[in-house]
Amino acid sequence: MSFQHQEKNTNFLRLFTAIDNQEVYNEAELLRKEKYIKQLPRLKIYLYERILSSLDSYYSKKNINISLQKMLSRVYVLLPKGLYDQAIKQLYKAKELALRHEKFTILLEIYDLQRMLLIEKQQISAARKVQEEEERTIGQIHNLSFYKSRYEEISKLYTEIIYTRTEKEEEALMKIISHPYFSNIREAKSLQAKIIYYKTLCKYYAALDDEKNYLPNARAAMLLAEKNPHYISENILQYIRLLNNFLASASENGLQSEFEQGMKKLQQIPALYDSAQKNIVRSIIHLRVTIRGYFHARNTLDYHKALEWANILEKQVGEHHALISSTHQMIFFYQVAYINFIHGNFKKAAFWANKVINSPLAADTLFFHSFARILTLVCYFEMGDIAALKPLLNATERLLIKHDKMYSLESILIRFFRNYLSQKDKTTTPELFPSLDKDLQDNFNPMENKILEYFDVFAWQKSKAVGLPLLQVLGQGKKVPL
Repeated sequence: MSFQHQEKNTNFLRLFTAIDNQEVYNEAELLRKEKYIKQLPRLKIYLYERILSSLDSYYSKKNINISLQKMLSRVYVLLPKGLYDQAIKQLYKAKELALRHEKFTILLEIYDLQRMLLIEKQQISAARKVQEEEERTIGQIHNLSFYKSRYEEISKLYTEIIYTRTEKEEEALMKIISHPYFSNIREAKSLQAKIIYYKTLCKYYAALDDEKNYLPNARAAMLLAEKNPHYISENILQYIRLLNNFLASASENGLQSEFEQGMKKLQQIPALYDSAQKNIVRSIIHLRVTIRGYFHARNTLDYHKALEWANILEKQVGEHHALISSTHQMIFFYQVAYINFIHGNFKKAAFWANKVINSPLAADTLFFHSFARILTLVCYFEMGDIAALKPLLNATERLLIKHDKMYSLESILIRFFRNYLSQKDKTTTPELFPSLDKDLQDNFNPMENKILEYFDVFAWQKSKAVGLPLLQVLGQGKKVPL
């Protein structure tokens, strides 16, 4: 804590030092040792006020909102004294800062004060110019509000479906971005609006699993933020998300060099931005590095490396539980479950999948609840746990029907397990897999190909048909990069 130089020897600073040196606050000891203390309650109040003032002075240099409020406070002090010229100078400084950082609501207050001062000074033409500036800012507010509302809409839909699996879902997505405001980036009238423009399109292309169109939008959003360092300083978590989106896209498009550069950027954030010095931000960065490393290993079919990342993720989920949203918890739980399933660790896979099943059910976690049940059914089948499989199968079918989530993949697997449970002689189980293959060929909807990322039923069926581990079947797609 720093105070003004001239206050170095005051009693309140001596009290601060004395309290700071105590491991546990002990008022009786203070009164006994610090002989200068006459009225401790009053001195503590004064110390408290000085600490707040010092913190305010420190953070006002880093926090734009505090700086702007200080400037406006000066204006309100100067106005009653009739010091209009000085007040106008403060307003110009505040306006310049607010414009640069797109503090639109504060700008409206500045315009009101500026107009009042100009009218007071009989500068009517200048006041009209302020009116035009105000109208432009109001237009930017409406423009930003539009993009925010569309982003909220597409985010809600995305968390419910993850990938589009029907024409109806595709139409719902298209409806959100069909407005002319999404025809060109120039339609977005502010930096904030432009970034949300790109983020909305990223969600759209992610839901379509359109990796090629996702990439330029993710890259553009990241680069736009990086061209405006003040934006990153004020929105560090937002920048982490933008960088995360780009990393996901670079990995999916096989851009190894760009992916590695992006990972370095992500890891270097705390060294570059003061706002990233907090432990909470560092923890979020560590989580992002891990999950991106995991998915990159999946994308390159390096399933052994993916398992290593998943083991790290297990620990981080436990350590940083409070920092992770319910939706992201479901993502992490499910991915840990699925990579263990791929490696044949069925008991552990079922354990993590059950963490999803036993979590609260909500619109944004329904997808993972559904797939966790599907994965757990397959685990129970692999372990020969018929007693656990039957009740879960009934519960899964009820859930899928109730929430209109009985897509072709789910229907095919429900039929498979029904046939399995109806067999009296379980030694004939291998005969079910040719039937599963035929059901997949006849009834699997090609629109659902993208969902195989969450459970590749074709690879599983093939592993059973040819008698190879699933890990080996999945690893036949392409080479792991060096």
